[in-house]
Amino acid sequence: MVGLTKQGFKISLANFIDDCATAQNIHVVYDKTLTDATVVDKSIDSWVSFNFGNIEFGNVCEAEVMAYVLTRKDPEGYMNDMLFDQFFSFFSDPVMPDGNKRIPFHEVAVTGTDDEGKPIQELVQTATMWLARITPLVEFILMDDTKVCPTRLYFRWFGSL
Repeated sequence: MVGLTKQGFKISLANFIDDCATAQNIHVVYDKTLTDATVVDKSIDSWVSFNFGNIEFGNVCEAEVMAYVLTRKDPEGYMNDMLFDQFFSFFSDPVMPDGNKRIPFHEVAVTGTDDEGKPIQELVQTATMWLARITPLVEFILMDDTKVCPTRLYFRWFGSL
């Protein structure tokens, strides 16, 4: 299969996001409720939370992800706006004709067995995907005054059935 697993999509996107976020010192969480991050570590004043949604497989695949940009101690929302712009700049590439960064799409492949007969798994790139559309939604504030900018992301890649 070429780029046709949910696991492959999640691993590929998380690897890309983690690499970019680590380089920019942005805290990221996956598939958590918005309050999880606020309860766990109060020293974090800004973060991005990703929740994976629907995936449509076909000749051109599309996956929906909800991204939430969250900031504390940000009455005017300036930090939230800056984090939003900083984070979503990771997905652009001015060298590409359409301006979209290409993200490697990896599948988990069994490439053999180890000495104990257990399968050896490796990530194998099978396609590339890109952020096709960004739709910011209405911002809101949580009970602890955390500002939230929800954004719907649509990723596309070529697959084959």
